[in-house]
Amino acid sequence: MHLLKCIRNNWLGQSDVDNTFAFPDIENESICKASLSHLRHLYASEKDNYVKMAPGLSYKVLNPSNLEHQNVKLVLQVFDEKTITALGTFGTATGTDTSGR
Repeated sequence: MHLLKCIRNNWLGQSDVDNTFAFPDIENESICKASLSHLRHLYASEKDNYVKMAPGLSYKVLNPSNLEHQNVKLVLQVFDEKTITALGTFGTATGTDTSGR
């Protein structure tokens, strides 16, 4: 759990506009990127819907306070399987490259 919190907190601390986190893909020996702005766009597009593709995403998950950085439940919502699937579907529907390559 500690590693997931470190990864998420490092990702939130990225200084570029999109909070882009770069990490190595060991199998393909390449660099992958994850942009927090994609998750924020997904959240914004469905925050007022009753039925959501990523029900775990919330404002607190994407913008935690200093105390909430340690909250395990909020960290797990970022890396939830439903969130990952919803991000792929959202990327396909909007023409956004969410593959990370």
